[in-house]
Amino acid sequence: MLSTGTSPRVTVADTVDAVEQLREVWTSLPVPDIDAQIDYFLTVTRSGPKVLTPYVIHARLADGRDLLAVARVELRSVPLSVGYRAVAEPLARHLVLAFGGLLGVTGPEDVRLLVGLLRDALRAGVADVLLLAKVAPDGEAAREVERTVGWLWRSHGQRPTGRWTAELPGSLDGFLAHRSAKTRQKLRTKDRKLEKKYGDRLRLRRLGDPADLDSLARDMAAVGVRTYQHGLGVAFCGEGLDLALMRTAVQHGWFRSWLLYLDDRPVAFWAGTLWNGTFSPVTPGFDPALSQDSIGHYTMFRMVEDLCADPEAVRLDFGHGDARYKTEFARAETHEVDLLIWRRSPRAAALNLALAGQARANAWGRMLASRTSLGHRVKRRWRQHLQRCCQTGEDVGTGCSAPPDTPRAPDAPTAPTVR
Repeated sequence: MLSTGTSPRVTVADTVDAVEQLREVWTSLPVPDIDAQIDYFLTVTRSGPKVLTPYVIHARLADGRDLLAVARVELRSVPLSVGYRAVAEPLARHLVLAFGGLLGVTGPEDVRLLVGLLRDALRAGVADVLLLAKVAPDGEAAREVERTVGWLWRSHGQRPTGRWTAELPGSLDGFLAHRSAKTRQKLRTKDRKLEKKYGDRLRLRRLGDPADLDSLARDMAAVGVRTYQHGLGVAFCGEGLDLALMRTAVQHGWFRSWLLYLDDRPVAFWAGTLWNGTFSPVTPGFDPALSQDSIGHYTMFRMVEDLCADPEAVRLDFGHGDARYKTEFARAETHEVDLLIWRRSPRAAALNLALAGQARANAWGRMLASRTSLGHRVKRRWRQHLQRCCQTGEDVGTGCSAPPDTPRAPDAPTAPTVR
């Protein structure tokens, strides 16, 4: 732990042991997102394949208050891509602020102080680029970046994404109350048809005890490998960081899961963490060969029924992205954006300009995909191609091979359409 000042007194925890020394201070502060919870953060730090070191800044103010900037240094690629296909992936050291990672802040001055300390680390050579992940585009952190960072050294054209959430009422009927009576009846009919079609061959299991861990990870991965997200590197894989985060969540009693089996073969799952009143799913999965049976919706509705009956569960956080089930069953209450600040160098300037051009091109592509039938067909066929590649072992050619570093990693592709 390095001392870097007297007023305020600032220290930097850049080892796991140094982070542990902050536990008493850390747990005394409100934590708005599980990604910034100390045990979750340490799991990512220890098991994330891209993580080099933690980098947690502790500022003790003159009035005795404590502030934390919860960040880590990662060796990440800078994906230069067209749609899902990466054309180049130069590496750069990223100083990544955890979601909700500015702890103890009570006003704009606190935010400015912590952002300034993160930028000091960038200038000192800790990383090549600072990533403020999923911050409010009109919030104080974004305003501070625009005020103090030159045009050439900050990101441009980053698209704000909606964070899709839904309140959990007392029942599934309440959850579906915003849908029309005809739609609600249609959804119930699909459930009954599925149960009638397969009868006793269909079984739903709710797993979450430590004894279930190995079988749970194996069965979720068996479903995930059949999805197009596997080709993108974002499906649940059952090992590495995915398994480590699951183990941490199970140990703390946060983990919940719903697995659907057909003839004892796993065919769909929903799973995630219930923390501080919010249930946050990992990327769900379903066997595309059974999409006509709406097994994804069926499993999701059993999850919603149980969460509605759980007094600890207040809301469902589907995360970011525009998957159809999110727009059908939740609403984007907030919008968030990833902000990049580059350490000054010719290479950084070139990468930032390339990313700005890519953002503009991708914006046009998204407009085409959303507004034209051709765009919808291209997107659908690309996802079908990814599913075929996953089933046959063919190289997908996306440049994506590793799982995201957290279940809601910055710029992760959206979760599947649930059917």
